[in-house]
Amino acid sequence: MGKQIKGTIPCVLFGGPLDGQKYGDLPDIGSAFTGATVSIPLGAGANPMKAVYVCLGDAPIDGLWQFFYERTEFPASLEVVDLPIPHPPLPQGTTLASKKNEWDAGTQVALARAMAVMAHRSQTDKSGVAYITHPARVAARFNPATKPLEHCAAWLHDVVEHTDLTLDDLWTAGIHPKVLALVALLTPRAELSTEEYYARIAADPRALAVKVADIDDNTNPARLQKLHLNVRERMKSKYARARQALGLTETEGAH
Repeated sequence: MGKQIKGTIPCVLFGGPLDGQKYGDLPDIGSAFTGATVSIPLGAGANPMKAVYVCLGDAPIDGLWQFFYERTEFPASLEVVDLPIPHPPLPQGTTLASKKNEWDAGTQVALARAMAVMAHRSQTDKSGVAYITHPARVAARFNPATKPLEHCAAWLHDVVEHTDLTLDDLWTAGIHPKVLALVALLTPRAELSTEEYYARIAADPRALAVKVADIDDNTNPARLQKLHLNVRERMKSKYARARQALGLTETEGAH
């Protein structure tokens, strides 16, 4: 089949970050297209993330080959992102390629960190500091070797609430359902009242541990001191109510 194509392979991409986009600048792979993959950069720079699509058919439809989203590949630089706080090193030999629904702690730790860094890129918190430093600090409270679920959920706890990524996007990228279940509990939803939201978290020990770490970081005096007085008081009041709803005392789990 490849012999009939010269120069480019017109195709349309389905699923994933490039859904519905048509491409006509893919090189001739010189062989049958079924099973072939294309890897397309998702950003600028020398080593960007890449969306990988695979061709599932053996003939073009309406003149276009059909490539379907398979996974996102993350550059190695995201595994060792330079954060302003210490964090445990990744296990030697960790990779970012995993089969869905198969648990591998090292892979999930690397992937959760990579997804968080990608999702929160260019975001800042209320004091103007890079947003990723918040989930990084929360995640650092859980040893990835002994508490990998909490560690991964901590990295991702704000992704669905504060970025365009969804739980489906995280699953497609390879995040394990066990981690997704915690992220879902930690993510406020319009159909849940505040009381229902905190009650669901309080009923799950892992989700509760991550939420307490989240609240502790958000109420850290050093962080609050950087905010305007009215914002500071509003944050204190908000998280005092959260602690009460979770059945915690003022000092329980704090800092």
